[in-house]
Amino acid sequence: MEEKTSRVYKWLKGGKAYPFKVDLFLTNKCNLNCVFCNYPKKKPVKELDKKTIMSIAEESGRLGVKIIGILGGEPFTRKDVVIEFMAEIKKNGISGSIVTNGMLIDTEDIKKIIGMKWDLIRFSLDGSNSSIHDSLRGYKGSFDRVINVINHFNKLKEEFHANFPTIEINTVLCKKNLEDIENIIRLAHSLDIKRIYFLPMIEFVKGTNHLKIKKDDAKLVLNEIEKAEKIANTLGVSSNLDKIKQDYVFIKSNAIDA
Repeated sequence: MEEKTSRVYKWLKGGKAYPFKVDLFLTNKCNLNCVFCNYPKKKPVKELDKKTIMSIAEESGRLGVKIIGILGGEPFTRKDVVIEFMAEIKKNGISGSIVTNGMLIDTEDIKKIIGMKWDLIRFSLDGSNSSIHDSLRGYKGSFDRVINVINHFNKLKEEFHANFPTIEINTVLCKKNLEDIENIIRLAHSLDIKRIYFLPMIEFVKGTNHLKIKKDDAKLVLNEIEKAEKIANTLGVSSNLDKIKQDYVFIKSNAIDA
């Protein structure tokens, strides 16, 4: 925080202040068809070529960037570059994070990610069971696949006596999984995951209004969050539920990316 503040102060004084963090959307392609997501409906865009992507890691290191976040679409649809880019980020002394649905990660990928001491990987998980998760992700078997990948990470980390990467969960919060929050927290604990980041659904796609949490749902949401927080505190799983509750983000989410 101190370094972030000093960079902003330097910039306000007219000096050159390079970014603390860089987020790179590696692709807008995705192998799933999530009901609340507009990426599958978007026209493909021209992607950065491999040489340009690799140069971003080198230049970011030279400029003193501390964190690079890799986003998508689904980053692992770019198997031509994603693992090499992650390794290059680490070679340049930068902390790295990536968000993925986990579907395209294989054993060799896991070994390489552990071996490079990648910092953080967040798996998208929208329910505590296949019925909820698969229906929201638009792909039968996606729940079992991501759980298997997380378990494989944990197994290989133990075999290699490795602490990296830290594994977390991203959950898109909507009416379909609202009453499943407690179970998602219990599932995270069973997977040895210490943090969940909840993102209230943004209504990007027509026909998803029935999934959007609305003002009339506030009482139910607050009740579910209160129950979930008690379970989370007991199990040692942290989250941003308190922030969501305090700011009523769950009914304001459509304005976030307006």
